[in-house]
Amino acid sequence: MARHPFCLEPASVLRRYIPGLALAASFSALSALFVLGNSAAYEGILLQMGIHPFYFPFLDTHGILATAECHREGIDVLVRNPCDVLGRTLDYSPFWLITAAFGIGTRLTMKAGLSLDLLFLFWVFFLPPARSWAAVAVMTTALLSSAVALALERANLDLAVFVIALVAAHWSLRGPTWRILGYGLITLAALVKYYPGIMFVVALRERLRFLLPLAVALLAVSTLFVWIESDALARALRNIESGTRFTMSFGAVNLPGGLLHLLAPGAERLTPIAELICAAIAAVYALATVRLGEMHDALSALPLRSRTLMLMGCVLILGCFFAAQNAPYRGIYFLLILPGLTGLWDKASSAMARRRLVLLTGAILFLMWDQFFQLALNQGIAAFGWGTTLPRFAFWFLRETAWWWVVSSLLAILLDLLDLPVTGRASRLGDLALPNAVVGIGGKAVVTANAPRRTEAPNA
Repeated sequence: MARHPFCLEPASVLRRYIPGLALAASFSALSALFVLGNSAAYEGILLQMGIHPFYFPFLDTHGILATAECHREGIDVLVRNPCDVLGRTLDYSPFWLITAAFGIGTRLTMKAGLSLDLLFLFWVFFLPPARSWAAVAVMTTALLSSAVALALERANLDLAVFVIALVAAHWSLRGPTWRILGYGLITLAALVKYYPGIMFVVALRERLRFLLPLAVALLAVSTLFVWIESDALARALRNIESGTRFTMSFGAVNLPGGLLHLLAPGAERLTPIAELICAAIAAVYALATVRLGEMHDALSALPLRSRTLMLMGCVLILGCFFAAQNAPYRGIYFLLILPGLTGLWDKASSAMARRRLVLLTGAILFLMWDQFFQLALNQGIAAFGWGTTLPRFAFWFLRETAWWWVVSSLLAILLDLLDLPVTGRASRLGDLALPNAVVGIGGKAVVTANAPRRTEAPNA
């Protein structure tokens, strides 16, 4: 049975709470600087992290509230949005416009943005606890990264998607009612922001008698939504911005598109083919890694909760990466992966596999601190008078290749977690599921009459 956190030895309690407390303390200090009027220090700290803050916080919260406000006034926010300080049109799902009926508007920017941030700060404490001081250092570094700071400064709805992923992962380990509620939250997130629908991959663990009705219900909801909102949906999709291949955004198109732009400008129309080739190479690498079998036993030794969160994190990062270009703050989904990844260090089957896992952890931290390193490079160029082209290209190429390697490695982990037949082993999807067991967030397991009795603590 899992012991209550306060019954553990002091070192375990410290390892459990230090990362979250470090983030909460940093957030409180920056908030105090802003509230007390010391905007120079507030902006200076964020600028040194590679973040360019707007003149008021929670800019993305302001943007989505502005679309609801203007829609309520009869303005077609798919074409123009004068309620937004930047005039941004709606690039979310038209489903979001339902919120206009609740009377929300830009006057709630500070309250709504702060609520989103506090929700995120609260739920990071429910990530699996670090099992070593090295893991504490990794999680603290990740939580204090530029990606997390940008997400909190903008108060983007991706913070809510992160919380939904965390909650749905917890509820997926409980009884049927809780699992249905979790899938309901994922449906809500998908109706607003599209890409969270990738989290339904977790339903592959369900037995057919549960999976088939769920699939029918999801198909019905999707069909009804597209039928009602088809015109607005198509227009909203066209509003999704895509930047150049050399922005801070991440995505599968950056590396192949950027290389074609630099080496063969006339062949940029071949970017989709080059992207497909890169994706095929990543898939081959992932399959080869899985067939080596170095991580399978280590993943199986992880607590069920850590595996489920890794599954959620992997599908979110992979879905975002291959679907479109993404703002750096979507790196917060790495937080779902890192606790399990650090737990694999001492479970790897070989020294080579252990080194690869440590290197993968370091690459993820590098990507989460990308904006900081980009700023450091620019400052170095300015201070030492280096030529601007070669260092910036070298950093861009390093970052993009790091993204592709990380994505390939996460794909291998995902295939191992799902244990699909394509990996060369018999499928054992049911190993990850506990359809009849109720597993609480606090770490207590209640076994029902039909569930196999467990001897491990879910949060161990």
